[in-house]
Amino acid sequence: MKKMTGAAFDKHYMDMMVTDHDKTVALFKTGTENRDQSIKEWAGNTLKVIESHDEMAKKIVAGLK
Repeated sequence: MKKMTGAAFDKHYMDMMVTDHDKTVALFKTGTENRDQSIKEWAGNTLKVIESHDEMAKKIVAGLK
């Protein structure tokens, strides 16, 4: 990635962001099933933010050439 520039760099970076957000969404969905109510609530609230970021990243990728 160090040698990438311009659109190629942007596309690669955003593809990585989508992949990482997808993994994080899956992890936090697991957290919403935790027996500890405080963890369950925190994971649910945080999941909403992560899903929003994931959507934004996917929209950006869709707009890249």
